[in-house]
This record gives sequence, C-alpha cells and structure tokens, in this order.
Amino acid sequence: MSLLGLGRLSPVPRLRTIAFLAFAAPDGERARRPLVYIGVIDIATVDLVARVGLCSRRFGLEMTVHDPVPELEALLAFTGLGAMVHGR
Repeated sequence: MSLLGLGRLSPVPRLRTIAFLAFAAPDGERARRPLVYIGVIDIATVDLVARVGLCSRRFGLEMTVHDPVPELEALLAFTGLGAMVHGR
C-alpha cells in the first residue's frame, strides 16, 4: 500500500507515430498528419488506414502513407494496399 492508499499504478500505454498520412487536393493544397497508435499493429490498423483513404477520396483528396513502420508497411503490402505507400 502506498502513502496515498492507491497501491501500484498500472503502466500507461505509450503513443507512437507509426506513419504519416499525406493528403493532396486537386488544386495543389497539401497536408501531412502523423498517424499515432497504441498497441499492436494488426489488420485493424490496416482497416483504419484503408477507411481514412476511402473517406479522403469521397472528399476529393488523394491520400498516401509516408514513412510507415516496417510492420505496417508489410501488412499494407500483404493486403494489396502497398500502392498507398509513397514511393512504391
């Protein structure tokens, strides 16, 4: 038991940047935002990236993935979304 009676605190999960998402409009305007994630990179992460890509297309934006961590890049390639990665 600690001094405040709280006992041990559980560790806080760390946020980490796993990629940067770049958006380009037809008029040339661009934006680049970090994709911050907690936990294991799995098919749910790929689903998130694909859904953001679909939503951006609905608004007339082209989305690309820049500097993904190796796990994300491998999963994108495995699922057929490797073309989203910039420079591929």
